[in-house]
Amino acid sequence: MNCEREFDVLDAVMSGRWPDGCDEELRLHAHQCAICVDLIEVAHAVRSEHLDEMQEANVPPSGVVWWKAQRRARQEAVTAAARTITAVQTGMMAAAVIIGLAIIGGVGVIVAQVTNVFDFSWFHLPAIDFTPNGSVVMLVTIVSLLLLAPVAIWFAVHED
Repeated sequence: MNCEREFDVLDAVMSGRWPDGCDEELRLHAHQCAICVDLIEVAHAVRSEHLDEMQEANVPPSGVVWWKAQRRARQEAVTAAARTITAVQTGMMAAAVIIGLAIIGGVGVIVAQVTNVFDFSWFHLPAIDFTPNGSVVMLVTIVSLLLLAPVAIWFAVHED
C-alpha cells in the first residue's frame, strides 16, 4: 500500500515548505490520504528533532579544524618516514652482521695460513690446528645469523 504523492509530501515537510509553501492540491491529498497523514506526523517529529540538534551542535572554528588536519598530516608523514627509516636500519644491521661474519671467517683463514707458515713450536703451545672446515664455518655463520638477526632487528625497531 503505497501512495504516489508520498515522496512529494515528505520533501515538502523536510524542506520546511509544509503546509504554506506547497500547492493546494498536495495539501488536500495529504489530509485525505492515511499514509500521508502518518508520514506528516513522523516527518514533523524527525525534522524538529533535527533542527534542535543543529542548534545544539558544537562546531569548532575553521582554524581549529585546519590546524588539527595539518597536525594529523604531519604525524602521518612522520610515521611513514619512521617506517622507511626502520626498514633501512634493519637492512643495514643485517648487512653489518653478514659482513662481520665474513670478516671473522676471513680472519680465521688468515690465522690458519699464518700458523702454518711460522713454526711456533719454540713457544711451547700444544698443537692446535686452526684450519677451518668449510661446513663448520657455514654452520657457525648460519647459527650466528639466526641468533644475531632478531637482536639486530629489535634494536632497529625498538622505540625509546
